[in-house]
Amino acid sequence: MHNAEKEAKKKFPCVGCGTCCSFIGIVPPDELKSFGLKIKEDGSCTNLTEDMKCSIYENRPDICKISFKKHHNKMPIEYGYQDKKKSYYMMTTTLCNQFMDARGSDYPRIDHSQVELEFSDYP
Repeated sequence: MHNAEKEAKKKFPCVGCGTCCSFIGIVPPDELKSFGLKIKEDGSCTNLTEDMKCSIYENRPDICKISFKKHHNKMPIEYGYQDKKKSYYMMTTTLCNQFMDARGSDYPRIDHSQVELEFSDYP
């Protein structure tokens, strides 16, 4: 398999719980507005359905995608993730698990060792 093919297969190990979409109230309102997103009173996205699925998933904006390529340059410099793909995904995994804990989600937590293994060839 060529490097480009291997790279295309590397993805964040999302469990599909929708919990991250229930915390979009932490994103600055101007940024949400620029993506056409709105917040419910409980801090969740108006596109999040009762069964915790995204009603616009196939056409969701970039801000809704966990992607090093799309977001690494927006990370605060003190986190040091601007050029470290594995570190970015490890931090994202930690946040994801914390969001699930805060919401009391029954979904399995993402195993950091899975991320370590998937991105072992990155700094």
